[in-house]
Amino acid sequence: MNQIDDEDDANDDWEDPDLAEQDEHDDPEQIPCPFCHKPVAENAEICPHCGNFMFSEDAPSPRTPAWKWLVVMVLVAMLSGLIYFFAR
Repeated sequence: MNQIDDEDDANDDWEDPDLAEQDEHDDPEQIPCPFCHKPVAENAEICPHCGNFMFSEDAPSPRTPAWKWLVVMVLVAMLSGLIYFFAR
């Protein structure tokens, strides 16, 4: 048996879904995106149209990059040094 016959045998097992078993309510409910207002599946975390998170609890918490903290610390150190210098 060659590869083509094997593929034909695999396709013989395929069966179309029975329309009587299908329910019109099988699809998830649609809700409007809070940003673009297009319909999105109720269980979606991200809108496929605009890319925003559907709910704020799904969005990752914003993190401040480490270099910003370093800049703040250097500025605080410089300010405290100036205060110390002029307070003498």
